Amino acid sequence: MSYFGGTLWDHYLLVPGWIDEGLLFSLLCMWGYLAGYWLNARSYKGHVGLKLGKFELPAVRPLLLVGLIALSVACFLVTIGGAGEAWRGSMTRGEGQFEARDWAGKLKQMVSVVGTPVSIFAAVAGAAAVLRRQSSLGARLAGFAALAAASLTLMQGFSRAAGYPLLILGGLAVMSRGRRGLWIAAVCVPVAAYTGFVGYHARGLSNPGVGNYLQAAGTPNEWIGVAQRSDRSVSRNSLDAMAAWTRKVWTRGDEEAGPLELALTWTLDLNPLPSEVVRVRPVGKDLSVVMGTFGNVGLTTPAFAELYYAFYRWGAILMIPLGALLSFFDRLPQRLAGAPGVACWALAALCFPLGLHSGDRTMTRPLLYGVVLYGLSVRGGKRRGRRAMAGRAKASWAAPMREGGARGPVCAKI
Repeated sequence: MSYFGGTLWDHYLLVPGWIDEGLLFSLLCMWGYLAGYWLNARSYKGHVGLKLGKFELPAVRPLLLVGLIALSVACFLVTIGGAGEAWRGSMTRGEGQFEARDWAGKLKQMVSVVGTPVSIFAAVAGAAAVLRRQSSLGARLAGFAALAAASLTLMQGFSRAAGYPLLILGGLAVMSRGRRGLWIAAVCVPVAAYTGFVGYHARGLSNPGVGNYLQAAGTPNEWIGVAQRSDRSVSRNSLDAMAAWTRKVWTRGDEEAGPLELALTWTLDLNPLPSEVVRVRPVGKDLSVVMGTFGNVGLTTPAFAELYYAFYRWGAILMIPLGALLSFFDRLPQRLAGAPGVACWALAALCFPLGLHSGDRTMTRPLLYGVVLYGLSVRGGKRRGRRAMAGRAKASWAAPMREGGARGPVCAKI
């Protein structure tokens, strides 16, 4: 973007001397991921992933859609603090994030975390209802409502990921329809990119709120000039993770903890318990502390920065098991019947976008949710299978013979 725009890549977090190391570490992580993906895919006789156009979307019950919409809206209202904050927020973005939380605040934060997989389920179910050819008009309308409900929290907070339900819609369109679904993706991707652009560059000009967001999206002339003249605190590339990466690893030289202690801290931070209940120790100093913005502005750390901070270049080895796990998730839409398989796939696909601007704990949460959902789905499928087998056996023993009064399969064979 700097090259084609003719502008200097300058960001207040960027440490230019670490750019080469960041590119090398990124390359090593890509190799590790691909190696793990390929090694796991070999056990499936060459079947690496989904065959585009061969995937059949699951049927989504209207009652499930209504339930997901209601649950998404409920999580949204609890997270933002009530219906009064939904349309026009009274507080600035990020206000109160550094305050100590009481039990009500902890519960609110946990609901916010749970709201992420709920919104993903709503987006997946809504996209399936919209795209499935057998869906009725009512089901399609409910599907669009589910996609909108999944976007509420991110739109209200002016997030750069506000359009991710559209990316799910476009991705499922290509998966299920192949080339015929490309036109849907061609519409969804630019719209999603624009919604992210609005969230990233217009967030500082008004308070949070769905109404404020829609107003900004409809009047780009009021803020796009400010975005183009932005200072070093705002990157022109909203996906840039290198600037924060370089600043985080630059502080590694002042770290007092040894390699083993850092590795243990990093490992313990990935525990499945809620961070509001079990204290999570940071891996190194928080960037907001390093840059002197603590108490006013929070600065997130990319997942790969924490990985490098704890393990140096050796951290790329941990991408091998991650690639193997995502290879497993990539086949679930075809191996696990129904909506759970698609939902697990969507959860796994979310981990890398989250890792751009959040730590390893946040990046791995969707994978944890996916594993839990997979386990529940498989267990429920086994129970349904046992009930079906018991029903068939009961019906078989109760069936009378055509001749004589004997009953049961043994007598029938005789």
